[in-house]
Amino acid sequence: MPAAEGGGYGAAGCDGADGAGRGDAAVPEPLAGLLTELIDTGRRYIGIGTPTAPSPWLFPGHLPGRPLTPSRLGERLRTVGLRALPARRATLLQLAAEVPAAILADLLHLSAGTATHWTRDAGGDWARYAASIAYPTTTNPDE
Repeated sequence: MPAAEGGGYGAAGCDGADGAGRGDAAVPEPLAGLLTELIDTGRRYIGIGTPTAPSPWLFPGHLPGRPLTPSRLGERLRTVGLRALPARRATLLQLAAEVPAAILADLLHLSAGTATHWTRDAGGDWARYAASIAYPTTTNPDE
């Protein structure tokens, strides 16, 4: 597994079954190693109605062909002492500070109001974003 810059991090492939995830994601060790192993070997459930082909999902759910639900994944993480909600909130706040609310809503399938609240809470000011794109200013007077 290739190591990403910034020691203690690895790269874990994150190709989504729906094509949404592409490329590698920087994940801290030892989680990166575990994710890479899970991606390489897969995980199968044996039972009635289980498809014969391996699941395309990194975390397969109870129903064949469906992923594990976010709430169930959260329950499993909490049983081993990991709380995902604070990290999710911090990540969403960081992203909201970096992109306009309209793009945030489109990327994460949020309502416009929810994306606006996150952007406002993050201190992002994108009020002049459309105008800056429509009427770019040049900083070099020779252009």
